[in-house]
Amino acid sequence: MATLVEMVRADALDLAVLRAPAPGTADLTVTTVGYERLSAALPQTHPLAGRNAIDLSALRDENFILPGPKIPELAQQIQLACRQAGFTPRDYANADATIGLLSYVAAGLCVALMPPIPFPGVTYVPLHKPPKFTEITLVAVGRNSADLAVQRFLKLAARLA
Repeated sequence: MATLVEMVRADALDLAVLRAPAPGTADLTVTTVGYERLSAALPQTHPLAGRNAIDLSALRDENFILPGPKIPELAQQIQLACRQAGFTPRDYANADATIGLLSYVAAGLCVALMPPIPFPGVTYVPLHKPPKFTEITLVAVGRNSADLAVQRFLKLAARLA
C-alpha cells in the first residue's frame, strides 16, 4: 500500500495531513496546519477514568500499548514523554492502527497515550502539566499546487494553527 506521501508525489492526492516529522518530503511543500495533544486513553473501568486530569506519572505502573514500527515517530514521542515524567512505559503490546490500540485499551488490558478519538469502552483523561513531547504537530504535505482550493486550505490552516 502506498504511503500518503507517495500518493501526493504521484498526484493521486493533492494534499495529505500527517503528524510531523514527515520523512521523505524534502521535494514537497510542508505546512503546519495544527496541533494535537496526547491524552491518557484508559479503560472506562479504570480507577483514574473519572478524573478531570492526571499527572502522566500516575500511569508509571500500568501496561502500555504503544504504536508499532509503522509509526515510529509517535512511539518515540510517547517514550520521551514518559521518561520526562520519570518512568519508562511497560510495553505490553504494539499496534500500527488506531483501532488496534483502542481495542486493547477498551478490553482493559492496558492504557495508551493518544489524541482523543471516540471509541466504545475508552475514556480519555487530559494530562495535568503535560510534558512537551505530548504535543504533536500536524502538517499538510503537497506539491506546489496551482489548485485554488489547496492554496486556500493551506492559508486557512496556517492562520488557524
